[in-house]
Amino acid sequence: MSLFFIISFALLTMAALGLLFYYLFYFLTFNKHTDEDAAMHYPPVSVVICARNNHDNLAEYLPQLLTLDYPSEYEVIVMNDCSWDSTKDLLEVLSLQYPRLKAHNLSEENLYQHDKKFPLTLGIKSAQHETIVFTDADCYLKSSTWLQQMVQGYSNASTELVIGYGAYEKTKGLLNNLIRFDASSIALLYFASTLKGHTYMGTGRNLSYKRSLFFKHKGFATHNHIQSGDDDLFINRVATPHNTAIKTQRESHTLSVPKKTWTAFFNQKRRHTSTASYYKTRDKAYLSMYYLLQFLFYVGLFTSIVAQPSLFYFPLSVLFVKTITHLVVYKKTMAKLDEKDLVALVPLYEIILLVFYAGVHTANLFSKQPRWK
Repeated sequence: MSLFFIISFALLTMAALGLLFYYLFYFLTFNKHTDEDAAMHYPPVSVVICARNNHDNLAEYLPQLLTLDYPSEYEVIVMNDCSWDSTKDLLEVLSLQYPRLKAHNLSEENLYQHDKKFPLTLGIKSAQHETIVFTDADCYLKSSTWLQQMVQGYSNASTELVIGYGAYEKTKGLLNNLIRFDASSIALLYFASTLKGHTYMGTGRNLSYKRSLFFKHKGFATHNHIQSGDDDLFINRVATPHNTAIKTQRESHTLSVPKKTWTAFFNQKRRHTSTASYYKTRDKAYLSMYYLLQFLFYVGLFTSIVAQPSLFYFPLSVLFVKTITHLVVYKKTMAKLDEKDLVALVPLYEIILLVFYAGVHTANLFSKQPRWK
C-alpha cells in the first residue's frame, strides 16, 4: 500500500465525512421542515417588479399577477426600467384594464447609468403598503394563491423577511436540467442555513420583506456600488435568526423562463456569483467549504484509484456510501421543491457544475461581470 494511496484515500474519506455532515445536519433539517398554514389577517400588499425590455413576458404573465386569489387589497407596481421595446405601451393598456396596476417608466441618463437597485428603490418608495413581495418580469406562478402563501410567512409577529423558492421552467435538454438542479441546490443551501439560524441569501424571483425594514437599514446604501446584490446582499445584511421565515410549499413557488444557451447561462451565473465575496465571513465559509469538499472528494476518488488500482474497492465503497446518502436526502428535497425528475442523475450534475463554476469564477477574476438587462 503506497503512501500516495494512503494520502489520497484519507483525503477522500475526510471529504466524504464533511459532505455527510452537510447532508445529515443541514439538508435533513430542510427535509423535515413544514410550512405553517396559520389562520391570520391578510394585510394589504404591494408586489414590485422591475422590467427592462420584457414586453413578451409581461404580456403573458402579468395578467396572472393582477388576478390573484388574495383575500385583501394588493397593488402591482411595475418599474419599466429604460425599455426600448413596446413595454411602455403594453403597461398603458393593462393599466386601463387593471386598476391595481401601477406602472412607472424610467429613462436612463447619459451621465448616470444605473443597475437594478435604482428602479427597485423607487418601486419600494412608491409602494402604498408595508408588506412588499418581489418577483421578476419573466416569472409566473404555480398557483393563484401564491401571494397568500408568501404572506402566511408573516404569521409570526417578529417576521420581517420571507424567502420563497424561485424555480425554473422545465424544458428538454441537459442545459435545462443543470439550470434547475443548480437553482434547487442553491435553494437547499440557503433554506437549510436559514433553518439553522443563519440566513445569508434569497432570490429576487420570490422574496418578501417589510417596507420599514428596507428603510431602517437605508436600503441598498452599503452595496450600491456593486452591480448585483439587490436580493442576496440586502438579505445577508438585514436577516437575523428571529426575523426570517421560509416558504417551501408548491403553491408558493414561482417559475422563471430559463436561459436557452450555455453562454447566456454562463453570463447569468457570473452576475449571481459576483456578490458572494461580500457575504459575511461565516456565510462564505459555509458555502466555500461545501464546494471545496465536493472538489476534494472527486480529486481523492480519482487519485486513490490511480495510485493503487488493485485496491479500487476501498474508494468505491466510500463513493457508494456518499452517493446513496446524497440520493436519499435529495429525493425528499427534490420532492419538496417539485423537481423529482432530477434525482437520478444528481451525481452527474454535481460534477458538471463543479467544472462549470470553475470557469465562471475564473472569468470573474479577469473581466467585468455583465450588466443587468
